Amino acid sequence: FGNFFLGPGIVYALDLLVSASRRKVEVTVVRADILPSQVIGIYFKRPTTFDYRAGQWVRIASLAQNPGEFHPFTISSAPNEECVSLHIRAVGPWTYNFRENYNPANLRGQP
Repeated sequence: FGNFFLGPGIVYALDLLVSASRRKVEVTVVRADILPSQVIGIYFKRPTTFDYRAGQWVRIASLAQNPGEFHPFTISSAPNEECVSLHIRAVGPWTYNFRENYNPANLRGQP
């Protein structure tokens, strides 16, 4: 019975080690667009050391929710653009709350 948990436990531990070894960069959102079909477009200035190719993805965390909870999303901008964009559809609790954090109706009166 213990061997059943050994394989997944090793994979989980390796994932934690790889995640901890990756560089984490805090970026500021420069624009957020609330789009139809429960989609949000997030745009942030590309860090100078951040190079990527089409089809790659990033793991993001929201400081407004849980800074230690990362979620992967595909980059929707071209590698030669100055800003990096993500288009995220709200399909679960984390993505729904993430979208609501940037909803203009919820930002009124906040600094």
